[in-house]
Amino acid sequence: MVSLEPSGKSVRVGLRIGDEEDAQNETIEARCVINAAGLYADEVAAMLGNRSWKIYPVRGEYCEVRGPRSSLINNLVYPLPHSDGLSLGVHFTKTLWGTFLLGPTATYVEGKDNYEKNRLPIADFAHSAKTLLPEIEEKDLQLGYSGLRPKLAAPDHKGIMDFVIMRDPAVAQAIHLVGMESPGLTAAPAVAEHVEKLVLEVLD
Repeated sequence: MVSLEPSGKSVRVGLRIGDEEDAQNETIEARCVINAAGLYADEVAAMLGNRSWKIYPVRGEYCEVRGPRSSLINNLVYPLPHSDGLSLGVHFTKTLWGTFLLGPTATYVEGKDNYEKNRLPIADFAHSAKTLLPEIEEKDLQLGYSGLRPKLAAPDHKGIMDFVIMRDPAVAQAIHLVGMESPGLTAAPAVAEHVEKLVLEVLD
């Protein structure tokens, strides 16, 4: 998608299809557009002239605990919530293959595609792990995957900001879901039911 343009009771959606060398442009008309673009939801909203939000990417990284100590955890283990509201804090999650994950961390990063640059050292994970499980050693940990959260809270903001689920005030055919970080996945069924009602309002 490369453009959004209100057109009467619909929205003209500009698409670029194919590889860059032979890409073709196409336009479709939609009676309702749902902006659930994650890290790019602010940019999609801006295509419609709505610059109410800015997404700040926050990288979360994981380590996997392998070896004999991987049997020490059988359930989710969470710390007390962080006072800054940035995250729930590093916690333990049992995997389906018999190990457990330690994470995620929470670090503001530059760029919405920055999954790997300046990854945290394993020693940092070991330090965090020992507050929950003193038996863990750095040698038990293997660097795992990372992901990015679409934070609405700027780096200097203290506290939690809720996600946005609303119809665009200027473009009635558009529905925005912005800043949908955890627990957005857990709440996905309830979010879907709410968005369904908004769609019915648009199509009515």
